[in-house]
Amino acid sequence: MRTESPRRRRLAAPEGALMGSLLCSVLVAACHNHDDDVAGTISGSGGGTAAGLRFSPDPPATRAGELEDFFAVRVNGASVRIAEWELVAGPGGQLVDLGSDDEVRFVAGGPGSYTLRARADDGEEGAITFEVSSAAAQLTVSETVSGTDQDEVAARVDARNDLFIADRVGDASAPQRLARADRDGDRRAEILVPYKIDDLACDAAGNVVTLRSASAVPDDLPGALRRYDRDLVEDAGFQAPDLADGVGWQDRLTVTRAGEVVLVTTHEGGSLLYLAADGSPRGGSVQDSLVPLPVAAGDVVDVASDFEGSIYVATASEIVRLGNDGVLDTADWNPAPRDAIVAIAADDAGVVLVTCQDQDGGQCGSLRKLDWTGGQVGLLTEFTEGTFFAPRKFVRPLDLAAYGDGSWRVYDDTVSLSALEINAAWIVAADAPAIGGSAE
Repeated sequence: MRTESPRRRRLAAPEGALMGSLLCSVLVAACHNHDDDVAGTISGSGGGTAAGLRFSPDPPATRAGELEDFFAVRVNGASVRIAEWELVAGPGGQLVDLGSDDEVRFVAGGPGSYTLRARADDGEEGAITFEVSSAAAQLTVSETVSGTDQDEVAARVDARNDLFIADRVGDASAPQRLARADRDGDRRAEILVPYKIDDLACDAAGNVVTLRSASAVPDDLPGALRRYDRDLVEDAGFQAPDLADGVGWQDRLTVTRAGEVVLVTTHEGGSLLYLAADGSPRGGSVQDSLVPLPVAAGDVVDVASDFEGSIYVATASEIVRLGNDGVLDTADWNPAPRDAIVAIAADDAGVVLVTCQDQDGGQCGSLRKLDWTGGQVGLLTEFTEGTFFAPRKFVRPLDLAAYGDGSWRVYDDTVSLSALEINAAWIVAADAPAIGGSAE
């Protein structure tokens, strides 16, 4: 059974190419067409005094298919009750009633110019005209690594906008590198480690925890988990506990902003293990620090945490959420059989990002955006342009990192992309900024 937070979180303009199922659940008042291309007049009731209207955000930054919640106030800042919202111009689009006196949700159609008008119950009107940009993202190549191996690349982001990367140049005998990079992908610190890192995650202060495969260090969790500070100096005081005989772990972990380490173990088929920042069991013992999962540990492909401390556990076909209140639920989102979840991440606005490996008429991969209850509110399959490459779709997304502001980085395999770039094993890609607008 799902339980939702009593505090409604606004989605920070998530993309929404596939909005049908979401809108069916949130559309309170029916919208009707103003013309053949624009959906949307929503009426309400209330009282107030005429003083002119202004809107926020002004200007909005919205791409095709995205959501934006508009608020209206008097020009002097006084509150207002809106009797009618109307989308009077634009290439498609829709309005959704949020049950609020001064707020409406705008769902963009195609790219182009839109005008939204509001009329207060006393007849005062205001309008805002703004641009909606393309639904595609812009590919920005921060770094290509010649000869990087084909193992998955681990990438996670902390609150300082650090990007932690684990990779190696050469074959399986080449040394493993652990690096901290900035938002542009430029490496600011780097060390060599004598073992293969299978996953890593960091806290808000920039401390990073690395995990080795259970097959590399059988039944030795203390030898598999290491913790480093932001300068990549190992924390000698960090000590993970021993697990019970026969209990292993999946090669995925996450770290909360407070520094708690969360692992997927094979205890009772699949359980989350919570460790304190020093590696000790959060509950005092391993047994008291476990939370059973409704999915098998061997099926887990990734784990992520959000800014509230909720944990998201993904298999190739579903996502399970453990709220910070301890309530476990399964998100109502299951990709079609042709899709396989690869990686997940979360931003500070309640948006869960998911990369998938797709096989759909030549489409190789996608990035999905979900709200915090599991509803899909966005789909991105291609980029508008590239520094080294022509406009293209995802090839093989290997890993994913999200910044708090909603921007993201995807590590995408490029070996099969171009015969001229046979040594470029991965790239860093990100959202392009949307175009703003102006108000009347």
